[in-house]
Formats: sequence, structure tokens, C-alpha cells
Amino acid sequence: MSRTWPFMMNTVLVKFPEYNSREVRTVFGLYLEFGSHVKFHILHEVQYFHEQAALAMTLPLVRSPLIQLSATVGTAHLAFGMETIYNTSSRQLLMFDAVSSEGRDLKTTHSALGLFRENKGDSLRASYIHYFDHERKVAAAAVIGWTLSSKENAFAVGGSWIMDDLTTIKARFDSRGKLFTVLHHKIKPKSYFTISGEFEPKALDKTPEIRLGLSLVL
Repeated sequence: MSRTWPFMMNTVLVKFPEYNSREVRTVFGLYLEFGSHVKFHILHEVQYFHEQAALAMTLPLVRSPLIQLSATVGTAHLAFGMETIYNTSSRQLLMFDAVSSEGRDLKTTHSALGLFRENKGDSLRASYIHYFDHERKVAAAAVIGWTLSSKENAFAVGGSWIMDDLTTIKARFDSRGKLFTVLHHKIKPKSYFTISGEFEPKALDKTPEIRLGLSLVL
């Protein structure tokens, strides 16, 4: 069961799984939307699991539903996936995203490469991550993206360091010239304290932004 309280997102979603077999799972959901009027929807989700493939379809039980379909297939070294949303009333695809990823596990390094096609094929994105140790405590990553319609591109490079079981440090620099840093500290299981900062090296006259965050699970 998953819940999003009304004061956060104005929605409440409750799911009731029914296990028909080891490979097929059926989920019924009750979706409440709070606004000027309270809306009530029933969701029906079918999930199929295989050793090297997975398929999921979500179908709201309304007159003109938006059907969401996602699928993945592959192995531990190479995988392909897609996600789409189909509007039955207009008979149009509202979204179609595709992804392929390749990973390799060597004796001294771990790395993975991902290729993404999003926004109905208008956006292309490639990502690469490299781990420098077997415990995957130190990593570096790079992402580059292209938008075909506007002929714009963007990139970001970053890294992370897991200092111990409680503290993690992350940093990212993007094509807009901004540097982001985050310190993530676990207070207790599922409770965290976060310090984040944003800095523009090319604009030294601007005051860096520093944010504090606290997430507690009682």
C-alpha cells in the first residue's frame, strides 16, 4: 500500500496486490483526488515477470482511460526498455520513451552505459557511470543530451563518495556553469539530514545558496 497525503500532493493511492502466480501479478488500486471536488478512480495493473523480461500495464477503469505500458528485456550486461502512455479517446501516444543500457563487470572496475530516447523521440540522452572500487563507494558519472527540434545540447559531470555507512557526498557540474554539492547523513534507518549547496564559479559576485533538509521516519 502506498499513500500520499492530501496536504502533500492532494492525492491518496491505495493498492491491493493479488498474486495469481510467480510470474503474473494483478494489482487493484483506489485513487482519490482532492480539489474543488473529490474524484474517485479505480486502477487495474497487470505485471508479468520473467527471468530476463518484465511487462507492466496500468488501466484506469474509466470511460476513456490513459493506458500506461512499460517493458524491459535483457541480461545483466545488456538491457532494453520502453515506456509509453496511450490516450484511448484521441488515439494518440502522449509519451514514448526508450532506453538501452550496457554494463560490464571487470575484476578491478565496474561501469555502465545508458542510451535514452525521450519526448516522442525528440530528446536523446547518453549516460555513463564508472565505479573505482569493488564496494562501489567512489564513482564518477557523465550525462549528455540533445534536443533535436531546438538543436540544443546539455551535459553534466559529477561524482559521489560513500565515506561510511552513514555519510555520502555528491557533486555535479553542468553546462549552465553551476556546481552542486550534497552531503547526505543517515541519522537512523530511513531518517536523513542533508546539506546542499549551489555555486556559480563564473559569477563570484553571487552569494552561494545553501539548503538544509531533514527527513524523519518515526
